[in-house]
Amino acid sequence: MMQNEVRKMIILEGIFYGLLASLIGILLGTALNYGLHVLFAGILDTAWVFPWASIGIAFAGAMITSLAAAIWPMYRINKVNIVDGLRREN
Repeated sequence: MMQNEVRKMIILEGIFYGLLASLIGILLGTALNYGLHVLFAGILDTAWVFPWASIGIAFAGAMITSLAAAIWPMYRINKVNIVDGLRREN
């Protein structure tokens, strides 16, 4: 595999994990939000509103975090010669 192919694979993997984490987090968070609204419906007189702003912030945060978690180690690995790194391990 060429160096560019490895980089592309790592970035695509980070995007995939970010999308998956966002989807799961948004579904669970929205369900929890609605559940709490139903739980407190007798106490508070409020209408439930779909939290678009919170979903957008959560999605952006998950994508940024997952891409940073994929790209940062990739750049650290690029600075080290693989053979020298393996020699230092032994």
